[in-house]
Amino acid sequence: MKIKDLILEMIVVGIIAFIVVFVVIYLWNLIFHGAGVVALGYSAKLALILGLVIPLSKAFGKGKK
Repeated sequence: MKIKDLILEMIVVGIIAFIVVFVVIYLWNLIFHGAGVVALGYSAKLALILGLVIPLSKAFGKGKK
């Protein structure tokens, strides 16, 4: 896998993870706490972690051919 492809995949996975975590936290707080509060810091941290781990594990994993 080329480095440009890896970086692009990290960005795409990070953005998708941020959106999903953002929506899940918002709905969780809305349903269980009655307030539509979003933790942007937590969403950004989790998106950064997933954006790095998923593409790297795919690139360097055992399933690589």
